[in-house]
Amino acid sequence: MFDSEDSAFEFTKQIGLAKFNASGSNPSNVVYQELRLGQGPTLQEGDSVEVKYTGWLLENKAIGTAFDSNMSMEKAFRFKIGKGKVIKGWDQGVIGMKKGGKRLLLVPPSMAYGTRGMGSRIPPNATLVFDIEIRKVQYII
Repeated sequence: MFDSEDSAFEFTKQIGLAKFNASGSNPSNVVYQELRLGQGPTLQEGDSVEVKYTGWLLENKAIGTAFDSNMSMEKAFRFKIGKGKVIKGWDQGVIGMKKGGKRLLLVPPSMAYGTRGMGSRIPPNATLVFDIEIRKVQYII
């Protein structure tokens, strides 16, 4: 059906955008679309993860300007789920993922940086889009 994994990812991202755009003018929850399922136990609050990601601004109901990425870096970003060390949209958006999984997260302002924005890269009230991949997991016992 698709000539490459990248083509399938791009198609699936469009499905995620459509779901988010259909959720109304002011969504309050993270909308996600699985890009690759991964394997093993599902992630839960308290697990530690290492992720690779790219973040974009949602502009005119489409993926717009990239504001951050660690895809070209050797080291992944590490955080403990549910401990408030990342935006709420990430803490909630990775729950249920599995190691090796890849997900598109569409994060409304209330679950990102809200009315304050983040420096010059993320304006106030910005909806954020993330392509996030779980590289390593340390599960709680």
